[in-house]
Amino acid sequence: MSTEGSLRRSRRNIHKSTESYQESSDSESESDPDHSDNDVAYTFGSSTKTKRNKQPSKKSKNKSKSRSTSKSSSNVRKSLEQLEEELQENELYLSLAQPEIDIVDIAIEWVDTVNQDLNEGIETIINLILRSCGSLHLFQAHDLINLESASETVAELTIAFGDQQAHKYPFKTLSIFRKNVLDFFEQVIQISHDRGLLYLEDQQQQQHSLSSPMMIQLLTWISTLSSCTIRPLRYVSTIILLSIQDRLCHIISKVNSSLERSQRQLSTTKKSNKAKYNSISKTINNYHFQKNTIIEYFNEIGNITLGHRYRDIDPLIRIECIKYLSQAMIIYPDHFFQATFLRYFGWLLSDPTNTVRVEITKVLLKLYKHNTSNSMIIGFRQFTERYKKQIIKMINLDSDINVRLNSISICCEFQRFGFIDQIDNAEVINFYYQLITDSSKKVSKSNNLKLKSELSKYISIANNQLVNDLKEKYSIFIQNYKCDIFDIQDEQIKIDNCFKIKSLIELLHNSQQIFISSLNNSEIELEFYKDFEAKNVISIVFESLYQLPFYHNTLEFLIHYLLLDVSSLKFESLSNNLQQEESEIEEFKKSIDLSNNEIENRQYLLAFIKGALDNLLDNPNKSKIDELSSTTFVRLAEYIPNILSISIKSPKLLSNFLQIWNKLIYLEVDAVNISTVFGGLNKKDSFNEINNKLLEYFDTFNFQQDVDNELIKRFDLFLNRLLQDYNKPVSNINLISSEIRVNVQKYIRQSIDAIKNSLNYIPDENNQDSTLNDYDEDFKTLKITISYLVEISEPIFKLRKYSDYINLSENFPDVDLLIDLITYRIISVFEIKSFFNSESSVSYFNLTYPKLINNFKNILDFILIGTSWKIEKLIEINDKEQQKRFDIDVEFNYLFDIIESISKVLDKISQGIKIALENINKFSNENESIDKLYSLKTLFAVKLIDLLVSVKIFYIKNNEDNAFNNFNEFFTNPKEMGKFISEKIPSEVQFQLLDNFLYKESKLAKNLSIDLDRDDDEDVNYNDLVAESQTVSHEENQRSSIFDDSDNSDVEMGTHEKEDSIENNHDSNKNGQEKAKELWKSEKELCVYIVKLFSLINSSIVHSKIRDRINLNSHKIGGIYEKLVKSEEASKEIENGIEQQQKENTTSASDVTNNNNKNNNSVAQEFPGDISISQTNIPQVEAT
Repeated sequence: MSTEGSLRRSRRNIHKSTESYQESSDSESESDPDHSDNDVAYTFGSSTKTKRNKQPSKKSKNKSKSRSTSKSSSNVRKSLEQLEEELQENELYLSLAQPEIDIVDIAIEWVDTVNQDLNEGIETIINLILRSCGSLHLFQAHDLINLESASETVAELTIAFGDQQAHKYPFKTLSIFRKNVLDFFEQVIQISHDRGLLYLEDQQQQQHSLSSPMMIQLLTWISTLSSCTIRPLRYVSTIILLSIQDRLCHIISKVNSSLERSQRQLSTTKKSNKAKYNSISKTINNYHFQKNTIIEYFNEIGNITLGHRYRDIDPLIRIECIKYLSQAMIIYPDHFFQATFLRYFGWLLSDPTNTVRVEITKVLLKLYKHNTSNSMIIGFRQFTERYKKQIIKMINLDSDINVRLNSISICCEFQRFGFIDQIDNAEVINFYYQLITDSSKKVSKSNNLKLKSELSKYISIANNQLVNDLKEKYSIFIQNYKCDIFDIQDEQIKIDNCFKIKSLIELLHNSQQIFISSLNNSEIELEFYKDFEAKNVISIVFESLYQLPFYHNTLEFLIHYLLLDVSSLKFESLSNNLQQEESEIEEFKKSIDLSNNEIENRQYLLAFIKGALDNLLDNPNKSKIDELSSTTFVRLAEYIPNILSISIKSPKLLSNFLQIWNKLIYLEVDAVNISTVFGGLNKKDSFNEINNKLLEYFDTFNFQQDVDNELIKRFDLFLNRLLQDYNKPVSNINLISSEIRVNVQKYIRQSIDAIKNSLNYIPDENNQDSTLNDYDEDFKTLKITISYLVEISEPIFKLRKYSDYINLSENFPDVDLLIDLITYRIISVFEIKSFFNSESSVSYFNLTYPKLINNFKNILDFILIGTSWKIEKLIEINDKEQQKRFDIDVEFNYLFDIIESISKVLDKISQGIKIALENINKFSNENESIDKLYSLKTLFAVKLIDLLVSVKIFYIKNNEDNAFNNFNEFFTNPKEMGKFISEKIPSEVQFQLLDNFLYKESKLAKNLSIDLDRDDDEDVNYNDLVAESQTVSHEENQRSSIFDDSDNSDVEMGTHEKEDSIENNHDSNKNGQEKAKELWKSEKELCVYIVKLFSLINSSIVHSKIRDRINLNSHKIGGIYEKLVKSEEASKEIENGIEQQQKENTTSASDVTNNNNKNNNSVAQEFPGDISISQTNIPQVEAT
């Protein structure tokens, strides 16, 4: 083999636009995927020739001569310029490079050449492939004669091409050239078919192979090039082979049609007409021969190309195989739509490259949508059964959003063909649930909407099938019976809609239950239920569904269906001859009745209504606003009182109703303001009655039965909107009326009186619980204290909620006395160490802890918010005459007692921790108790910090100039408030606050598996206090998937093992996520706490050495903690710089005017930063 001698330098468009490549060649090894020695590795521009291990083989004389020429020329590597000068350009290459060219004429010309000289035609067309890849080394005619040595000939070509310093790759970089080349090959095949060159002549039909000489040559050389080690050659040759297959598919499809037509003609032709009969028979035989020949070509191309290139190391080649194979299945399914070819799709579902998986799911979706014939359905059933589970898992696990979207669409097609069972439904729909509830699934907003849209289509298809099943089941009943409510034209109640919504409820509910049953963990189940309700999963699902035609405009029907009493429906027979069967009627009623699982079914309906409203109200345009205000809201105003009447029967239903009501009352657009709508309909009394009923329910319901109740959060939103107008005059715009305001005051007074009555009651020793006799006096006192706490829990919770919006002390003067009573009866006598004297008392603590900490939180919040209201009111008073009317000692008469009591509680909890630590091996669950004690201590510490900082800010703001009575006496008394405000707080209190930090720091360090530095005076081993927990490594936190991209993955290895490992990877991901959650929880707790400590430090309430201790291990802990510490340091440096600049300016001015002020400056520098506070570090004191 050698290059042609002469050069025709060409300056055509093909050379101007081509791209130069310098890349390594590669290929997959069919026998050993890991073996790469057979690949020719070449680097263009390298001065060192790559060593190649080639075994000598026998060759023909011509071949030997060719190789010797190549060998001698390779000893002296030619430059790129020399190769271009010596190149005699390929005529087909020049012609096909033209943008406007008649491809058919060029193909006819080449076919004519083949008819005259096959070798010349083959040389020209094979060299076209080489030039399309940028090779400057071409074949001569004698190189292509011996087909047996095709592999050796191509191997030498790859060596020469590998030594080429660079190559231009027009097939890849010029789309018009690529199109022309592929069209040319397809036209060659078409013209060859028309002229009979694809088939043997009649006298040759008895040979073993049916392939024509031209096709043998063509397929042999192109297929050999498609297996070479040069990637561009392999890519171009593979696509050309696949395009030839594509054209053959069209040809055989037409041959089949002609064959069937001829067979029909033969069946109608009488044998007596021998001439015609024989003519048609001959035609049929010819078509059979053509069909068998083309199928032989299919087998050759399939075995060589699809059988090997589907696992090529180049993902672009794998993608092309997928595309062309899918086209072949559509054009000629009889041959290609078989398990033999479908398995390639299944194997490539686990491809490590995203683009390949995107393409495979895309073509699978296309095939399912194109699937109309029975033969294709049968062929697909086996494939679906084998790979259905994997496709469903890809929805959840794949790293590429397009793969996930395509997989959902494929599952939609599964639904249409009946390939999906109930378990499969649950898996797909629960991915929708996880998409909403699982924050670890990081998906962009746009992709999230796409996923929801596709999943909604899936649910719609599944729901529609259930509806069709019900309609078919009850078709006879519907034809023979009538019910007036279903026959009224203007009413929204229709049987089809009842079937639709009832079956949708069952579909969503069953999917949820199947998913929960698969968790096998009660704690995870509880967490899932909470997330499910808290994140309004069903509402979000239906909001997306409402956009689909199948569910659009069903809002009014949903309301009618919610209010429908199915048991009262009367059915009448349409035929006099038909005897009315009560059993049939009852069975039909059950199919649409919601009373079987009434609360849950109505919860779903209310959630659907909320989802429909969200769809209508979010980002409404003007036309939609007009429609809502004129029709939808008018109807809602009629129905809402009835909806409330049903909802108020159950806390769960009321929680869902509050979502709807809050949505309506928070609307800011005047045209769709629900209060305005009620007013316009002269139904403002009805509007006020709804709010009054909700307030009454809030006052009477016992919320403390469930500490973490979604109903509480939704009442918070309701109260916030209702009571924000509490201090405003009554008007049509405001939600609150005079009657509501009176009722609110009544409920507040009832709560205050209830607390007073409970705390003023002193239990008689003779009437005490007999179980207390088994405990010591301290524990008896503790249980009495806890009984007080439990009794006032509900009224204090409600007072605390009202205090968010109303200044209670201003409206109810006895609130201060109430705080004193709470301090005296509960906080000051709370001896927690009594919990840890026995096994039973420890168990009692763990049992009562959730309510204990929640009740204390409500009490402390109530006190803190009440104090904030007072401070805000006093800060707003700037007039000195008005300030004289207020006595600070009277306003804050309870303040010292509560601060002192909380400080002592911190010390008492520390004593309890010490006792618990001593008994850590004596009593069970002591580690758990210690963590709970520190959580309780954190609560008291944080509320104390908030209280101190708020009061200190008020003191600093008014210390220099105020007219408040007893201001200085109150805040500077060293025995009372002075030791907390005008001076740094007592050292024992500072120690307790720091102790809390040290425990949280140790807890985080334990999870991070790091050793902490400690100060010399830290004599407590905090590691012993931290409960044993599994450490979290960085590697375990990394989410991984078998579908993630991996540049080093071998496409041949582990395909089936990867499929089998999906479940194991998913389980390990879950474990890693749980550990990551625990780590984040401990880091968040520490970060929140140090922010509180910084507020103390910046207010000069504690010593600055606490800041140093916080900074000590920040570089080891890292993360958000380190960022917070650095941010605080930076702000402090800026603050100190400003203060220093101010001092220097002051000193400079003083030196000019009066040198006697030096003593004052030195005194000020002795106590830097004790009182001065950066305004940016002072938190705003607000009522809410």
